[in-house]
Amino acid sequence: MAFASLKPGLLVATSNLNLAENVGFGPGATHTQTMPNYLQPTNKIKFPLSHPQVELDHLANSWTQKKVYGARVTSGIVLLIRYLKMLKNRNK
Repeated sequence: MAFASLKPGLLVATSNLNLAENVGFGPGATHTQTMPNYLQPTNKIKFPLSHPQVELDHLANSWTQKKVYGARVTSGIVLLIRYLKMLKNRNK
């Protein structure tokens, strides 16, 4: 999702509500001892479903990049370049 959203003209669908619960956090977990503070409590899906209006939310986009990915656009570009170099080296 992070790399896909770097290309101009592409949109990534995200929900304003948390609909999935990750039970892999806690003292018994291997790598995720504490739950990240950006995760919200789960919500139930409301029926009937309706098609949402498609729009670009700059504030939500910025929040996701900073809080979820811990990145700015420049660091995302750096990661993309590293990934492309890795693929290039693998194909040699």
